[in-house]
Amino acid sequence: MLLLVPRTIPLGALLVLGVISGAIVSHVTKPGIGVQDHGGLLLALAVVVFICSAAVPFIRRAQLPLVGSMPR
Repeated sequence: MLLLVPRTIPLGALLVLGVISGAIVSHVTKPGIGVQDHGGLLLALAVVVFICSAAVPFIRRAQLPLVGSMPR
């Protein structure tokens, strides 16, 4: 829902960034990269989601509460 409301998109992207970071860390440590013969596809998709969700707050950094209010 946070990604659908324009005012809350940067905050929603930061939450996604936290969740997907946990997914990447758990993929690399516990189950391993190639679980169930997918050849690392799930890890690659998680990295793509991480990159995209990191780009959104950077693009909309003026809307972030602490970053957007800093003098330039």
